[in-house]
Amino acid sequence: ACILLPSLTRIAQSMSEKGLIQRTSDPEDRRRQLVEITPAGQIIIDDNLDRAVEIAAHFRATLGSKKYETLLDLLGDLDNL
Repeated sequence: ACILLPSLTRIAQSMSEKGLIQRTSDPEDRRRQLVEITPAGQIIIDDNLDRAVEIAAHFRATLGSKKYETLLDLLGDLDNL
């Protein structure tokens, strides 16, 4: 997903306050933050993994394997911008 920096900052702050992630300053570049998932955050991921797999399978079935793989490649390209 593409999220504007102010929105990402607000989301990360909220997740940090809920104990889902832990943010620390990068020791080599204080402008950067390192984000780690906490055990509480991992539980949420684990609890929703089966549903996420179902959603991905539905997309693959709807689009077909070739279009689905193209979608993943395009999303990867966006991630690398």
